[in-house]
Amino acid sequence: MKGRPYDGIRNYILNDDPSYVAPRTNLDTRLSAAAEKIENQCGPLFNLVYVRSDDAGRVIGHITIYNILAFQVVLAESRG
Repeated sequence: MKGRPYDGIRNYILNDDPSYVAPRTNLDTRLSAAAEKIENQCGPLFNLVYVRSDDAGRVIGHITIYNILAFQVVLAESRG
């Protein structure tokens, strides 16, 4: 995560620069396939955080808060 593909998100975190993250963050209104399983194990209010990559090599962080609000942010545009 210290490599060049993460320069933008690192600058956002260290310097509070919203120019990188604002256009790369969106609400995620999809129902999670794992939500029912997690709810059965942890209760109806849970937080979920994970990182994945897509076919284009982008690294995407996902956060669900209290199983109510979810959003994604692109952590690296490519080579992640």
